[in-house]
Amino acid sequence: MKKFWMIYGLVAIAGSVGIYFTAPLARPLMERFVKQEEEKTVVTNAFQAVGEPFGNDVAKPERQPSVKPGVPPVTVVEANDIGDPPALMGIFRASGREKPSWGVVQTKTNLYAEDGKRLGEVPAGVVVYYKEARVSSKGTMAWCTLLLKGKEEGAFLIKRSDLVLFTGDYEKLTARQRATVEDYYKTKGELDDRKKELMHQLAIRNPYYTQYKTAYEVYMAHIDKAKTLTAKRDAAEGLIRSSLDDQLRRMKAEGTALQKTYDEVHLKYKGWKEANAASLPDPAKDQKINEYRSEMQRLAKLIPGLAY
Repeated sequence: MKKFWMIYGLVAIAGSVGIYFTAPLARPLMERFVKQEEEKTVVTNAFQAVGEPFGNDVAKPERQPSVKPGVPPVTVVEANDIGDPPALMGIFRASGREKPSWGVVQTKTNLYAEDGKRLGEVPAGVVVYYKEARVSSKGTMAWCTLLLKGKEEGAFLIKRSDLVLFTGDYEKLTARQRATVEDYYKTKGELDDRKKELMHQLAIRNPYYTQYKTAYEVYMAHIDKAKTLTAKRDAAEGLIRSSLDDQLRRMKAEGTALQKTYDEVHLKYKGWKEANAASLPDPAKDQKINEYRSEMQRLAKLIPGLAY
């Protein structure tokens, strides 16, 4: 028994001495083990935050998003769908001497053939490829083709003031940007149509509206005819020029009488409108107009520099 305790004591002392001298050699191994476990924990947490890693073929039930009743889900837009800001691609509103390459119809307008014949109307939101500017009796016109359902149609003449024109290559815009440009100006066209509708509703309540409208149209037609005859007179010679001069002198006297009639009825029309302003609806408070404006503001953020 005494011999047993002596052997036990020697083994215990030898073991303690061995641990004392070998423990420092084991520390790097332990530190590496701990570090590996910490890295595994970080990676696991990351996958749990963003979803399963690529290459995981195990079928799992889809997690349903938590959507509150009455609240529409948020649409996630991919970065490559948004695209670069148009200005970085040289696409911005043409001004000064900059020659535009494309544009958008910003309000419903007439479409004309090269000889000036009216062919119909084109709605707001239609994209055009600009070719050149032309001057006509109707003012400055844009000679351009229309982009309809992905194909070019035309060319046609469109009033320059009814277009918003841009520089750069339209094809460089992403599909989303192109759709947003069209939606923005389509909404703008709807806003303009609503304003005209409200103004008409207000106008017809005025007892002098019919007289005012007729006097205005007759007076403007007279002015347009005088402009046309003046251009012909300036290009003519001899007896033809003298005949046109006589006609223009008679038209001048007629124009003075037409302007007097117009001014008188306009004064009555304006007077009634001002006297009854409090009882007329305010277009600025119209629900549809405010909805159109809100939608335009939302779309404008998606196409910086292309919405006005």
